[in-house]
Amino acid sequence: MHFQVRTDNHIENSEDLTDRIRDEVEGALSPRFTDRVRRVEVYLQDMNGHKKGVDTRCSIEVSLAGHQPVAVDDRATSIDDAVRGASGQGGARPRPHDRPHQRPRRTGFHVGRRDLT
Repeated sequence: MHFQVRTDNHIENSEDLTDRIRDEVEGALSPRFTDRVRRVEVYLQDMNGHKKGVDTRCSIEVSLAGHQPVAVDDRATSIDDAVRGASGQGGARPRPHDRPHQRPRRTGFHVGRRDLT
């Protein structure tokens, strides 16, 4: 499995940060997806730089064998909370929606206008 963490210029990337994020994401994916994961990319972004608030965004893209990549994201006040939220530890786990039985249903159909003159 290829694992990569990318950060913007407001967040310092380090081996310690990468290891913490890898443990969090692998914990969310195991044991169900572990053998099918090909690539994981984590993007960390400080949305408004030096200002305070809910401004840390974590986007996680996971590529499973035989499926399209699945992307999830979350925003929080800290890096750890954003990673935890995006990886599904803070709520419902993300699921791939590219299976045929999970495709969106058609909500209606288009009826053409007829000229009645």
